[in-house]
Amino acid sequence: MLLIRKTKFRKDRLVPVHTTTQAALRRYVHERDAAFPMPKGQAFFLSSPGQPPLGDRPAKRLCRGP
Repeated sequence: MLLIRKTKFRKDRLVPVHTTTQAALRRYVHERDAAFPMPKGQAFFLSSPGQPPLGDRPAKRLCRGP
């Protein structure tokens, strides 16, 4: 399960996640933490300067794929 915080109407949600998606997210976390050991915020997804991305870019990127 994936916890999504402060979604629409400021609610938290638990979302089931496939094992392959879990593995991809773990790989991302490993690479993100290596690239940005001291991020500028608590966001899960970070842009190249180590800051949370603007708008809905991460969601669009995940839906579109590499």
